[in-house]
Amino acid sequence: MHTRHAIVFIAIAVVAAVLLAGCPPRQAGGPVSYSAAREYAPEDYENVLGVWTRRADIYDQFQSLAFVTATLMTPDFRKA
Repeated sequence: MHTRHAIVFIAIAVVAAVLLAGCPPRQAGGPVSYSAAREYAPEDYENVLGVWTRRADIYDQFQSLAFVTATLMTPDFRKA
């Protein structure tokens, strides 16, 4: 029975992570642009990656059940 609960919990967590990854990044001061309007230098990649990436870690007490990382591949991210 414990295994069944873990599988359901992981499935819910994966769905939640996918839904969160589809959300635009939290940016103060204006709307989110999905166009690649600006130019990037190689050192900008880590920052842009962080803007468009979400991560979820799922634990059951001290046992790790799942680690999910998702990046929304926007034109802005692809250009960086």
